[in-house]
Amino acid sequence: MIRKGSNIRKKFIPLLLILILGLSTGFSGCLYTETSESDTNKTDAFNPESDIALFTEEQPPYNYITNQGFVSGSSTEIVKEIANRTGDKITINLVTWQKGITIVSEKPGTALFSTVRTQEREQNFSWVGPISTVELVIYGRKDFPITTSNISDLKENGPIAVVKNDVREEILRTNNITDLIIFSDDYSCIEALQSKKASLWFGTSDIFAQSSKILDTEPDNFKKVCVYMKGDLYIAFNRKTPDMVIQRWQKALDTMKTDGTYEMIIGRYLPFVCSWITCVA
Repeated sequence: MIRKGSNIRKKFIPLLLILILGLSTGFSGCLYTETSESDTNKTDAFNPESDIALFTEEQPPYNYITNQGFVSGSSTEIVKEIANRTGDKITINLVTWQKGITIVSEKPGTALFSTVRTQEREQNFSWVGPISTVELVIYGRKDFPITTSNISDLKENGPIAVVKNDVREEILRTNNITDLIIFSDDYSCIEALQSKKASLWFGTSDIFAQSSKILDTEPDNFKKVCVYMKGDLYIAFNRKTPDMVIQRWQKALDTMKTDGTYEMIIGRYLPFVCSWITCVA
């Protein structure tokens, strides 16, 4: 978890990750590189059978940039450990969700995390996971007049801030909710809610807990208006990824869950204990 003012921990975690990654590269042959958004055009040179360009967005506590410029988070650590065990060469690129899902939909040798697996997306990607779970929640300011268990009750209460092409936008449009303000990231959504540009924000409980600290907002100023669902998060690979890649990544993840590595990583970041499929608050 990121804790405001914990400078020692912020400095220590990236250094520890560097040491771990350096050791794993030496012993297993896994090569790991972090790149900026401007480097993503290099993915054309990747061999989809052995090289994987992974894309993710700023989405704490699952994926985020540390003060030192490293990509970290629970899902990021899980992905790195899988690659360490399979020996695959990977890069991790932090981009907007829209850019990431577009690249992975079109280019072999690429994958996107952390991704909610839905019926609409099922045939578009090959899947490895689950790597975590997420609670999808619609938030409002504390003076918002209603709470509901039915998302359709919010049709006339917009605009709702949501990330472009995220599963949450898909859910809203499927429920014929069209009064939306589209942003590239959840930070912008929370700022829109705080400034009253948006009446609601369709977010997640974990992103809210982390983002409110990073943006220096008071959590008590907001409330849960509608808890929509809990869902699993996956690594979504380009559909042309060879089956042997998907199988060895899934096998490595399954082994991590059996030997306790998975739960250890999750426990460092999330305020609940995760087992094979579900997380219990």
